[in-house]
Amino acid sequence: MPSSNPVWGHPWRWYWLALVVVVLDIASKVWAVDMFMHGPSMQIIPGLLQFTYAENYGAAFSFLSDAGGGSGGFSELLPLYLALLSVFGYGACRQQSAGNPVPWH
Repeated sequence: MPSSNPVWGHPWRWYWLALVVVVLDIASKVWAVDMFMHGPSMQIIPGLLQFTYAENYGAAFSFLSDAGGGSGGFSELLPLYLALLSVFGYGACRQQSAGNPVPWH
């Protein structure tokens, strides 16, 4: 039975949900940096939960950062490429399973 709400009943609802999650993620990171970068830690539940600002300079976060030659752009574009590949690959599999030809064949 189709939903009566045109926004949340449509397949695009997942893109809207993803957009909301990304915006909330970015907003929470901006808030955390503003609150904790130069300030003290915040006790949420004493003895159990405390917010403290920390930076991670580990290998996963500095991948190709000192290689030079635009490799920083590579590490930024690779996740975008993989996301697009998964979306279009999924669409192609659905088309092929429905008996429709895949556009790039």
